[in-house]
Amino acid sequence: ATVGSQVRAAGNQMLEDTLRLALARPTTSLRNIVPFSERGAAGHDDHHRIHDAIRSGDGRRAEVLMREHVTRVKYNELERRPGK
Repeated sequence: ATVGSQVRAAGNQMLEDTLRLALARPTTSLRNIVPFSERGAAGHDDHHRIHDAIRSGDGRRAEVLMREHVTRVKYNELERRPGK
């Protein structure tokens, strides 16, 4: 798979490299399949907001939104751990 033009347009080599590595990995793990719940919908909305910020050339907003998204995903993963 190739890195999309939007990622290249962001001008962030680390993002481009990270995405390229992620796309090179098989995605057959059940861990990659998340039920589409309210949390899933929020994450999906996050992606749209990040995409819109990148498309509009607002790198600072895209960075803030991405950091918020990653923090939310990490928190949600911790909440889903067995024995919590």
